[in-house]
Amino acid sequence: MRILEVIAGCASVLGLLVSVWVLLDVRKIKQYYAGKIRKPELLNRLKASLSVLVSEETILDDFNKLSLELFRIKASLKSLAKYISKPIKKEIDEFLPILEVICQNIKKVKKDDINRVYVSGNAILLNIESDEEDKNIMH
Repeated sequence: MRILEVIAGCASVLGLLVSVWVLLDVRKIKQYYAGKIRKPELLNRLKASLSVLVSEETILDDFNKLSLELFRIKASLKSLAKYISKPIKKEIDEFLPILEVICQNIKKVKKDDINRVYVSGNAILLNIESDEEDKNIMH
């Protein structure tokens, strides 16, 4: 009788472990497919905000529009960081403090700062797109 109790205890612990493992796998799958849907939308939003920065010559005169575009870029990058590989996420993590400083000193922003945001943002975009192409080639 004691043997059956031990077997039942082991079976319940094993069942609990399998349940936790399945739960974690389902979360990974859900996050993967959420990224598949959200990533293109976020990339398009980031491209649009970056292009507004360099396409409008008067953006330095309109602090509200400039801060809006910078905050959109920051929000897009933070959201993208959830769905990309670690090396690119590290690039974003290194760029976000620079972007934060520019946002805090919005009245002192120069054209060089805007160009730096544009170039860094596009470099991150290119890395994300090339990473996606590499993943598609591997599958």
